[in-house]
Amino acid sequence: MVKGTISDGFGHYRLNNIVAGSYYIRFTSIGFRDRYSNAIDIHGTTSLSYPDVIICPDANQLKAVTVYGSRHVMEHKNDGIIYNAGNDIAIAAGNAADVLRRIPIINIDQNGNLSIPGKMSIKVFIDNKPSDIYGSSVSDALKQIPAEEIDKVEVITSPSARYEAEGSDAVINIITKKKKFNGTNGSIRTVIKSFNRELSSGIKIRRNSLVYNLDLGVYSSNFYGTDKLLRTDLNNQTPTRLAQETDFKNSYWSYYMGIGIIKVLDSLKTFTAGFRFRNGQFNRNNIVYNNYMIKDIISSQYNRNIEYRNKTMGSTVNMGYTAKSANKKNELNLLGVFFSYDALEDYDLDQVRNDVTDYKEINRGISDNRELSLQIDDVFRIKEKTNIEAGLKAAFRYFALDSKISIFDFVNTDYLKDPVRSNNFSYNRGVYAAYINYGFSMKKWEFRIGARYELTTLLADFKDTSLSIPNYKNLAPNFLISKKIDNNNSIRFSYKKNILRPYLQYLNPNINYVATVNISYGNPYLLPAIQHGLQLVHGYIKKTVSWTNTVFLNYNVNNIESIRRIRPDGILENTYLNVGKNKEAGVITGISLNRQKGFSLNLSANIKYVEIKSEALQLSSSGFVFGSNLNTSYRFDKSFGIDASVRYNSRSVYLQGYGSQWVQHGIGVSKKLFNDKVNITAGADDFFVKFLKFKSATRTLTFEQYNEGRYRARSFRIGISYTFGKKDLSIPQTRQANIEE
Repeated sequence: MVKGTISDGFGHYRLNNIVAGSYYIRFTSIGFRDRYSNAIDIHGTTSLSYPDVIICPDANQLKAVTVYGSRHVMEHKNDGIIYNAGNDIAIAAGNAADVLRRIPIINIDQNGNLSIPGKMSIKVFIDNKPSDIYGSSVSDALKQIPAEEIDKVEVITSPSARYEAEGSDAVINIITKKKKFNGTNGSIRTVIKSFNRELSSGIKIRRNSLVYNLDLGVYSSNFYGTDKLLRTDLNNQTPTRLAQETDFKNSYWSYYMGIGIIKVLDSLKTFTAGFRFRNGQFNRNNIVYNNYMIKDIISSQYNRNIEYRNKTMGSTVNMGYTAKSANKKNELNLLGVFFSYDALEDYDLDQVRNDVTDYKEINRGISDNRELSLQIDDVFRIKEKTNIEAGLKAAFRYFALDSKISIFDFVNTDYLKDPVRSNNFSYNRGVYAAYINYGFSMKKWEFRIGARYELTTLLADFKDTSLSIPNYKNLAPNFLISKKIDNNNSIRFSYKKNILRPYLQYLNPNINYVATVNISYGNPYLLPAIQHGLQLVHGYIKKTVSWTNTVFLNYNVNNIESIRRIRPDGILENTYLNVGKNKEAGVITGISLNRQKGFSLNLSANIKYVEIKSEALQLSSSGFVFGSNLNTSYRFDKSFGIDASVRYNSRSVYLQGYGSQWVQHGIGVSKKLFNDKVNITAGADDFFVKFLKFKSATRTLTFEQYNEGRYRARSFRIGISYTFGKKDLSIPQTRQANIEE
């Protein structure tokens, strides 16, 4: 024996740097007979290719050997944690949001928004594809992923420079189950809840080097509630008050479909392509009751009936190419995605005073949102735990909104366009980025240092005016130091700089007059918020117990906040400003106890102190914020289990007031039948209360405002899913380009 190697999955192999001489090649594999080549003479630097060799099964081969084992439900890694959902009790017929709720450090509020304590913004990926490929929002995308299809969830709380400097303070990557053989499998699932209904299906087909994925589904919901507002104007010697109550009914429907193709070119190269389409409509019917009072005596009273509609249509095309070197030390990724999202937005408004309609207006708006993103990444592994990663990215975003407002002329009995309030707004943004990461190890210590440079170019046009907004130039460094103390304990310390560019609605200077007494508009001169984040994490894992403790400190500059101010005529203006500095310091602890049978528990709690200061506005605010998340379950056997959850967040702190606290709870039961092909689940959420209440307040030197939302809460659900075909179907791991939220 002089030299040996192992072939890849296609039988390819390579033997390098062989001294000149005469040799034989022996081909061997467990369960097959050995085979020898003819004599091979090597002369100097000769390079030769040996013909294909066929080996025959051994009649005395071993029968299959099955090794049983299980991963910890929670695992620690040097930049975050891994939640092995396949080893936990997934809620049958649930979706990805139900799975994420079982991860202690992740919070999901009543609107489906994700948050992680101490993190400014989160990027969500599904099989390394950005979530906005699947839906217009993260909550919409999570509805499209069945819970039983999820293998694990990676929660990266210390992302490297590979991820965008914007929106990647933390990264969640949901990885679906991978299969192993040629064949076809699929699933059909439906979930019926008090407020919404879902029906979806998916199919996967593998034929040797080609893999096809197809999924489609429909979703609908309805929701109603009441919002109350009480505002006191402190400008006048005689206090005036506005009491406003809004009854609303929301309805929403959407359908989607997606198709993806993976082509395995050879053992080292893979090509991917995909297309997704989504169509939906949101309707909201409001009845707004307005009462102006002077010394608690009503001076003006009227109602506004508003019918709002927003119809959306979006599609995404993505392509990717991955190539690895023969020695597996180098990996190249070429990624591209084009995203198009159009919307038709309109409303009809009727104002009634003393049972007479005295004012009417309509708005007809069309928006166009497109982005092209191109990316190249290269990873070079110098040795086992030493690597260099570098990449380039360019993203081009175009957004346009054409809004036409018309006011009813009672004399001519026709609508006339209002040229002052009608708006034509367009926004062009280019982001050019380059990054590099260097990772290495020394004994039990692992290090990662990196930096990302981003140049953002901006141009905004509205009402025949062009704004040349200064470019954003940001260098975002980061580093991470981690150590595995022993088999159970690990620690890590990290720093990362992030930026948060203002959202499009923050920039649009068009004034929204729908509420009349509460107008809002954007600020095209906003600068991105800058965050410097430090965190120290200790992790402990032993058998079925996992415990994580985090201490974090965030320092934000140019923090963007919603600012309210009252005009002399009593109208409240709402806009956005870079208010100043924001500091956060806190502690997060999370413990997980998971057993394959019996009792399981996931519990997290966090507390942070928030301080916001604005020297320009001469305002400041501070306070403690608390939060906790509890999930518990009991598995009677592999096919039957129950679970319960409670989530609590204290009120939040803003520069001009505070936001509401909220509590949610739920219970569910799941059962698998017919060799796990049928999953049935039933449950109830917020069953102790009929309505949820959310209170907030805004206080300034000129006015005080209190808001209270009352929303229908108690709901029940039942879900059924059916899977067919082979359970195992090999899907190669691929990466996709990222789109800005």
